[in-house]
Amino acid sequence: MKLHLCLPLVLLAGPALAAGMDSPVMEPAPVMPVAQPAPRLSWDGFYAGAQLGGAFDDETGVLSLEAAPSAPPAAAFGDNFYGAFDSGFSGGVHVGYDRQFGGFVLGGIADISALDVTETQGGDSATPAFYREVRSLDYYATLRGRVGVPVFERGLFYVHGGLAYGDVDYRFDTNTPATVTTSGDGDGETGYVVGAGMETMLTDSFSFGVEYQYVNLGESDFNTTLSGPGAPGGPFGAGVDAFGSEDDFDFHVIQARVSYRF
Repeated sequence: MKLHLCLPLVLLAGPALAAGMDSPVMEPAPVMPVAQPAPRLSWDGFYAGAQLGGAFDDETGVLSLEAAPSAPPAAAFGDNFYGAFDSGFSGGVHVGYDRQFGGFVLGGIADISALDVTETQGGDSATPAFYREVRSLDYYATLRGRVGVPVFERGLFYVHGGLAYGDVDYRFDTNTPATVTTSGDGDGETGYVVGAGMETMLTDSFSFGVEYQYVNLGESDFNTTLSGPGAPGGPFGAGVDAFGSEDDFDFHVIQARVSYRF
């Protein structure tokens, strides 16, 4: 009799238990990740790259063309005495290292660039005859230190300075039959370079910059003497004339630089 009473209760409880088993289980809410600050940009490390630009100068009297024994060139040639600087492209490679100390960056850089620039000083006479000194440079190298200040989010403004070296060539051109004797120092010239630049990180590995340089290679100690038939004579003296290149060989460079940072 008791068994018959329990059986209906079990039948009634079955659907309820089944419904309870099908009810959704509450899961905990997902934990949102905490945003981590971006790593601080650093200029530390070695880098290497290439540069491309141009060299120029606005001087018109770039050499000291001096006649012997005392007459100045302008007096001899008048309006036909002239000077010019022929600008040219420059391009080369560089290597360097930077170390960042808080809000300052200290570093060093060495580079070498090929270029083609020429300084000319000369005079034309009414003969017609011309007498021209020419100094030219086909490459130069620098070894510099630089001090920079990080600006904006990924930029660096810096100033730089150091040593510059270049092999300055000298020649004397004339269309007369005069005997030309040239003497002087034919070795490379050492001077200095100063300037400023701006660089920015394009990626974690590549940077791009624009740089200005003032390069001064000092005096080029060449001298030329003309004698015999074809020497100017007249206001220059009795058939013997001397020309020199005592002025500094200097120029300006503006270049773009791309560097890979290791």
